[in-house]
Amino acid sequence: MLNRIKKLFRHYWHDLYYFLSDKKGIEYAMTCKDATEKIDLNDQTKTINDKFRVKLHVSLCQACDNYYSLSQMLRAALRKLMSSHKPSKSSLEKINKELVDKYAKN
Repeated sequence: MLNRIKKLFRHYWHDLYYFLSDKKGIEYAMTCKDATEKIDLNDQTKTINDKFRVKLHVSLCQACDNYYSLSQMLRAALRKLMSSHKPSKSSLEKINKELVDKYAKN
C-alpha cells in the first residue's frame, strides 16, 4: 500500500514539476545520464548544488531512484567487506588498474 502511494505521489510530482518548470528548471533537474554519473562520484567531490540536483532528479525518476538505492547498498556492502578483509594498498592499486584498463573509455 505504502509503495503504491509513493509511486502515485512520484507520478504527480513528476508531472507537476515538468508542467510548472521552464527550460532552465528542466535542465536543472538533470538527465538520467548526468544523475547516474553524479551518484557514482564520491560524496567529497560533489558540491551541495550537485547533491541537491541528484536528489531532485531521483525524486522525479523511478529508474534513477532504483539505481541510487542499489548504489547505496553496494557501497555499504563494499565498506563492510573492506573493513573485514583489509586488503593491502598494492593489491587495491592492482585491482584499480585492471578495472580502469577494462572499462576506460577509448
